[in-house]
Amino acid sequence: MYGILCYDAAMSRWRTKTERLTLLGRPFLHITVKGKGQLRRAERRFRRQGVRTVVPPQGGGDSSFGLEWVDVAPFLQAQAALLVEAGLQRLGRRPEESVVALRGRCATAWLRRAAETLCPKVKGLVLNVKEGGDALAEYLYLNQGMGVLQERPGLVPDVAVCFSQEKTGGEAGLTYSLCRERIDLCGASFSLKEDVEKGAWGGLPLLAALWEAGAVRPEMLTVEWA
Repeated sequence: MYGILCYDAAMSRWRTKTERLTLLGRPFLHITVKGKGQLRRAERRFRRQGVRTVVPPQGGGDSSFGLEWVDVAPFLQAQAALLVEAGLQRLGRRPEESVVALRGRCATAWLRRAAETLCPKVKGLVLNVKEGGDALAEYLYLNQGMGVLQERPGLVPDVAVCFSQEKTGGEAGLTYSLCRERIDLCGASFSLKEDVEKGAWGGLPLLAALWEAGAVRPEMLTVEWA
């Protein structure tokens, strides 16, 4: 079971509100306290109920919290292809006329999945991957018949996706950063096609928790722009 933590400045500092929620068929323990001063109390209550991962309150989670905050990076990296397609549409570019760059320290499962998904759709795919990049390029050529491109001066991808914090590659029309150390969605956000009860805890961390729990699939998501 996942937890959801909210702050309510109007509450007494001695009060803790606890309720159980079911979102997309998954159980959540929702705890509301006055503020950061009550973190330890909330943590103890979560622990007693077997909760180990918590959706943080608006503004982000405090590092002193003894449980794990939901990590949004795996969720975002799993949706990299969806973000690329939405970015191309935002730029007014057709995929079959576009060049997309995938950049990272190593060829993770999510980077590989993005490459396999995008390869048959785009005009050119740039792989800037230090570890496993050559093997992935060979795999794409043998299985999809597409030779990947190398980063070079003068080649400006329409959309680039960074899976790690290392600075690799040059400029792009749109550059997403999906690593844990730096999240930059360039004004994009996700929403569910299905209605989900949301309060102050809504947004990306809740979606990431629902995805991690197996309740959210890519076809249930849409990308919106600020």
